Amino acid sequence: MSIVQMSFSGAVLILAVVVLRALAMNRLPKDTFLILWGIVLLRLLVPFSVPSQLSVYSWVEQKTGWELRAGTDSAMGNRSALKSIVNQNTSPVNYTDVINDENKKHAPENNTAKHSSINANQPPKYDINVTNNTTQSPSLGNDMSVMYSAIAARLTAFYVNIVPICSVVWCVGMFAYMIYFIAAYLRCRIEFQTSFPVENPYARHWLEKHRRRLVTIRQSDRISTPLTYGIWRPVILMPKDTDWENTQQLQYVLMHEYVHICRFDALTKLVCVLALCIHWFNPMVWIMYVLLNQDVEISCDEHVVRRFGVATRSSYAKMLIQMEARRSNVVDFLPLGSGLLLKIGKNAMEERIMAIMKMKKKSVPAVALAAVLVISVTAVFVTSAAEQTKRTNTGVVSGADFTDGEWQKLLALQLDGYENMSISDYQEKVWALTDTEEYRELLERFSQDEILYAIYEGERTADQNTKEMLSFFYNIYEPLTGEKWRTRDFGGYAATDYSGASDNAGMEYTVTLTVLDADALTVGEYDDARRNVMGMLNGFFQERQGELLVTELRDEELMQMLIDEEIVNIKATYGDRRLRIAVSYFYTPLGEVPAEEMDDWMQESAAEWENMVKPYVPFGLTYQYDWDTDEYRMYFNGKEVRAIYDTVQNLFISTHIGIGEGIYADDAVDLYVEYDGRKVTGLREATPQEMEEATKKRRAVTEAYQNGQGKYFDSLREDVPATEEDYQSLFSLKTPDYRAKSIADFNGKFLEWTNQNFERKERIAVDNMYADYRVLLTEEEKRFAAMTVHLSTLENAAYVRSIQKSEPERDVVEDVFLRDKEAFDQGSNRSAWCTLYYAFSYHISDKETVSVGERDRCVGGMMDAVLGFWESSPVDYLVAMTDEEMRGKLHEIAGKFSSDDIAITILDDQFSFERMDEREPYRAAEEN
Repeated sequence: MSIVQMSFSGAVLILAVVVLRALAMNRLPKDTFLILWGIVLLRLLVPFSVPSQLSVYSWVEQKTGWELRAGTDSAMGNRSALKSIVNQNTSPVNYTDVINDENKKHAPENNTAKHSSINANQPPKYDINVTNNTTQSPSLGNDMSVMYSAIAARLTAFYVNIVPICSVVWCVGMFAYMIYFIAAYLRCRIEFQTSFPVENPYARHWLEKHRRRLVTIRQSDRISTPLTYGIWRPVILMPKDTDWENTQQLQYVLMHEYVHICRFDALTKLVCVLALCIHWFNPMVWIMYVLLNQDVEISCDEHVVRRFGVATRSSYAKMLIQMEARRSNVVDFLPLGSGLLLKIGKNAMEERIMAIMKMKKKSVPAVALAAVLVISVTAVFVTSAAEQTKRTNTGVVSGADFTDGEWQKLLALQLDGYENMSISDYQEKVWALTDTEEYRELLERFSQDEILYAIYEGERTADQNTKEMLSFFYNIYEPLTGEKWRTRDFGGYAATDYSGASDNAGMEYTVTLTVLDADALTVGEYDDARRNVMGMLNGFFQERQGELLVTELRDEELMQMLIDEEIVNIKATYGDRRLRIAVSYFYTPLGEVPAEEMDDWMQESAAEWENMVKPYVPFGLTYQYDWDTDEYRMYFNGKEVRAIYDTVQNLFISTHIGIGEGIYADDAVDLYVEYDGRKVTGLREATPQEMEEATKKRRAVTEAYQNGQGKYFDSLREDVPATEEDYQSLFSLKTPDYRAKSIADFNGKFLEWTNQNFERKERIAVDNMYADYRVLLTEEEKRFAAMTVHLSTLENAAYVRSIQKSEPERDVVEDVFLRDKEAFDQGSNRSAWCTLYYAFSYHISDKETVSVGERDRCVGGMMDAVLGFWESSPVDYLVAMTDEEMRGKLHEIAGKFSSDDIAITILDDQFSFERMDEREPYRAAEEN
């Protein structure tokens, strides 16, 4: 057995003893636990074990199929055996030549020809078991020879590279602890050399009566409680202030120490220290060290009380308490000694007192139970797993034409620790490993095997180990070692699960991963990105099915928008300068859903609509569900309503955000919400001009999701320029003292102005969004419109919303999209670019006292500082930053501009920092 195996099985045994100790300490003879601790020491120090069917490891092996047997000749414990097994199936390889050969580093010529057919002719592969977990190495099956050979192949690199380092660390730790314990013992012995022999009649008389071992009694002023040291020439060391006239206490003390000496407890503790030094890295061994020392004392107490009679328990316990009160700190540590009161703390002393007071006479049932317990623990936890008479072969698939040896070669591709290797490092090693004609022919047969591919696709059944091996081969090995390994496509399909739908809403997608830096990106990170991206796409409908309405799932424009948002989030989360992620998809809308499956949706939908339009119903708005179109329709004064515009709350309520041609009645109207101060007072129909503008916007939305988002914004910009009259009306609020006004006062006046000038306010808001002012304004006026008015708009919307929903007012949340930055390299015709989106909120302590100027200084200053940092930083500097560094910079700026009255918070969950330096691969190729 290896040290790690011994330590692990020892830890399991220690845990078992700790549990038994907690349950039966006061019910069994105390020597029972010393015997159990002795068994633990044997497990920790003896490097072999006896196989048994009763072993807990046999049970685990039977239930899980894991290989848990231990032996000196196992593949796990013999490095030379590992190497020999691998070398039986592979030819010698010169790794130096491979590493220095640039062609082999990226696409070896002798490997490309074989692997190109593997990848070019294989149909698209879909991962059937996409999860958000990290990749795990597959189990290696239950067949003995397959098991050992596969383990050997995968662990050779571990023994060659990792074990020597771990061995050095282990040796350093072991010798350091040994030196510490030896130094502590020698320090104590030096202290004890100042002691002097005891010349006392009682001591001489006691020694004459106890001649089983030759013992010396001495005194010292360096200790405050009695102790024993020495193994072959033991010494009982008494404090200098011992009361030699108190014979009752002396007989307890001397007998306690004499029991230690007769049982060779000092030698037991020496063995315990040795185990602790060897297994210093195992926290369970430290627990054993403390408890064993404590149980030695408790057992010794039991022997003394039984010698003098159970009636002496109280006086003996009282003596212990007195000794505890006199304890000093002179002797800090005595690893090989057996002190009457080992310094293990107040709780330990309480346990000793409790054990003494609950002590009973030995009974035959208690002794028998103790014997059964010791035998059972030994049989179950000390023995190792027995050889299984019947083992299942999970390595070779029924029907597939592969031998055990060939399967072992395939398993060897999962190099130990491959997840943490860089892609280029993994490629070099695996290309070298497979650099034989026989190996390449095997890989091609494996890749083209229809039975294996059917298992991978889920069309045939197989054990989990085989599925995991196939997932590794098709999703990691083959994509990263084939001819076109830099860019790979992975496809999948996600859908809703309405059981009776004529067509479930579905999304067929392709994830394209492009490796930009094979030296920096690890294999594990590559596979994590693939799994997580496909997991998010696969779970897109499952996570939202309870939130999305049936009508929304049938609205192709809306769903494309939501999917696009998800893809942006995916790319921002998992893509970086080392790995580019692209996603293409085709969305199929939801078909007809049976009436019985519509009940729950109808209830949820009705509740949602009722809550949304509740503020407007008192003014004549009605709504009802249309079974023909599976959506809600709104009506006002006998006319159908396309949308409701609440300009104060920035709300847009409609069943369709696009043009919706053929959906609404020809005379359908839009409604605007009217306010008196902060209270809704009514609804009004849009004017013909407003209807025309709204229709253009709707058409722009439709075109945007057909041709790209930018076209929508361009169309919108042309439609709504603010006029000079709009700004002159707004600037009536820009009084000389507006900065000194409280936020509550200014926001109230601004809300009144908004209610009377909502069209002006909307046009100015669009100017602010684009920072494009079509009239001549001073910088101060632009600042007033873009910052002061904008923040007050957000605060008023939050305030009105809190009144309507009867809930506390929430802090404002602001989204900020900064201008994309790009640096173009004419030599390579490539560029580096970066984009930043972040969101923040701010909390105002009291709007009645905090001024508009203070708010603008804090919030506006923070936004200006972020923008200044972004605009002034070179692109090369920004693309080199990590997400954490960028977040840290934002938090630093927010903290700088926060005050006692206004606290600014960067929202880490609403952050996207995308960057890419497409010049690097080109430059690297040029340099090479």
